[in-house]
Amino acid sequence: MSSTRARRRRVCNCFALGLLSALPIAFVGCASPDDRLARALAMRHSVDPDYRSAATVLESLQNDPRCKDEYVLYGMCGTVVNVCGGDYRDAERVGKDTYIAVKKYQDASAETRAAWGRESIKFFKGEPHERSMLAWYLGLAAYLRGEYNDARIFFTQSLLAAATRDEDCAQFRDDFQLGHYWLGRTYQHLGQLDNARVAFEKAGCVLAHRGQDRELARLKKQRAGEYRRELKLEAACYRTATKGKQPV
Repeated sequence: MSSTRARRRRVCNCFALGLLSALPIAFVGCASPDDRLARALAMRHSVDPDYRSAATVLESLQNDPRCKDEYVLYGMCGTVVNVCGGDYRDAERVGKDTYIAVKKYQDASAETRAAWGRESIKFFKGEPHERSMLAWYLGLAAYLRGEYNDARIFFTQSLLAAATRDEDCAQFRDDFQLGHYWLGRTYQHLGQLDNARVAFEKAGCVLAHRGQDRELARLKKQRAGEYRRELKLEAACYRTATKGKQPV
């Protein structure tokens, strides 16, 4: 779990790094005309980010041989940035390149992967949530282009990737509600209303995580104990303040 949280933080940090790389922010006090211009430009970028520059930075990192262990992460973030910037073709290009690379790695034999390791190519195929979001953004880009059959394929792939978990990859969990929702919208455009209805029903279904009931019961018990202690402290404070007088 800690590795998953750390990787999720890296996803956010990577995405922010790509966006902020294009922002010429000046942290100064009494500003000269040039400084004021820089600040104004930075403020404009805060509401109108330069996604193209961000995408360029992320793609250069993805293609850096020293960053093979984060290849999927940079590819996913690059796909996100291109979708945010409205460059759906580039989003498809970056996302599909990453997606195909992952598939090639997964389909390669153990001997081939061992040879890659000897050549110091440390390719990481991504966590389940990274692969899921990569396919989801590919589906979203296809959906926004009006290519609904491609969108259906990638949204379905996002659900399959999300169906595994870091703790137990054999455990099937069909609970990626965002994927089901957009798959349902795609089915609507394809005229498959029965499939759309099923997808929307799954999108509205919340599945309990393993051990979630016990965890909720523990938290409720803990909160009940804290509340009792609060009541006792309040009663003691009242007695002290009123010199033993009982409340009316």
